[in-house]
Amino acid sequence: MELQKGIWSRGGYTQANSKRPHQWIDFSDVQVEVQDGGEPWLFTGQHGQISVRGGQGKSISSSVVTRALYSVKIAVDPAPSTTAYEGINGESTSDVSGVGNASRAGHNINFSDGFSFQGSQKGLWVDGPARNITSDGCWYETLAQAVTMTGDGNISLSNNRFANAGIGATAGGTPGTGYIVTLGSKGQIDWGQGNVVEGSYDHLISDTSSGANECNGINWRGYLRSDATGLTILPALPQKSPAMDTNGKIDMGSHGFGTIAPNPDRSVRLSHISSNLLPGQILVLRATTGPVTLKNSSGGNIITGTGRDITIPAGGIATFMRIQPYVAGSEFLLQSVSVHSASTVPTDGFYYTQGHIIENIAVGAGVPDRWKCTTSGLAGTTAIFKAAAVLT
Repeated sequence: MELQKGIWSRGGYTQANSKRPHQWIDFSDVQVEVQDGGEPWLFTGQHGQISVRGGQGKSISSSVVTRALYSVKIAVDPAPSTTAYEGINGESTSDVSGVGNASRAGHNINFSDGFSFQGSQKGLWVDGPARNITSDGCWYETLAQAVTMTGDGNISLSNNRFANAGIGATAGGTPGTGYIVTLGSKGQIDWGQGNVVEGSYDHLISDTSSGANECNGINWRGYLRSDATGLTILPALPQKSPAMDTNGKIDMGSHGFGTIAPNPDRSVRLSHISSNLLPGQILVLRATTGPVTLKNSSGGNIITGTGRDITIPAGGIATFMRIQPYVAGSEFLLQSVSVHSASTVPTDGFYYTQGHIIENIAVGAGVPDRWKCTTSGLAGTTAIFKAAAVLT
């Protein structure tokens, strides 16, 4: 029998009925195939501890006209205030402020043991606030978009195999628009170990907005292929790119790498890093549009190890080690910082700290070997640099 709809599991979806989840459900080797435009697997509302081992979700047709909308969709329940979904009304929310605003979605839903996302417009489509969605040891094949995260949620990917899994034209779309991974505002995707990308695809990952990166973004933990057939390997901003606030603080979340720009007030120094890293883990920060100075003081949680402020040059990196859990006090120890090199003393208006050294790349007899900042301040106005040595 050819189906238009496959399996639809609907749990409680508002704060008022949060005690009505679907829990402890195991699917083993369940294969769901639907007609083009259909939906093989749909989880809406509150779920927990759901295991899908083996099996598949795919289109029954081999055409590339429309295909299934997705292989698996995990989202909030359709709005119940109207005819919500294919003529089926949602449950009543007369006791809930803001009728029609579903707020619950699945947590702890795991796909494993070779489950196949296949022959669909989108393979795994997850909408926030769904969280702790994992795909471990699964197969993604013949898809326009393999994995899509929208809204404020997260997906973890490990040991998966992607084969021709990001081709926009696969499901009747526009060539060049496919992605292995797409990420919406505030979403997070952990790209873990053991993922293998094969065949053709348009892009590995979508260019996420700065807003998405400032919230969560992509966590790269596993390797990426080096023989890409697609247009891009990495987007412009695959890492977290937080803005330093007026108090000199940034929030890195669980990211181990990020870029950072100085505050518009260039005298503001980086004093506090908020992070979910554990003691012993490493954090790397790269200064982008200008140098960033680390403030060594009792008011922050960064130890420079020198008893003074340290400037990260523009384009340079600083490596930190987390030395204790998130509590008040010293939490990050500076391990190393890039050497600053230039052909002239800077006049860029950024803050440089006393003791900062700039190596002179314009070498020659009678010219300074380097310059040293003797008075902290803004380059070009209040900062003072003096030649440290002259080559002979």
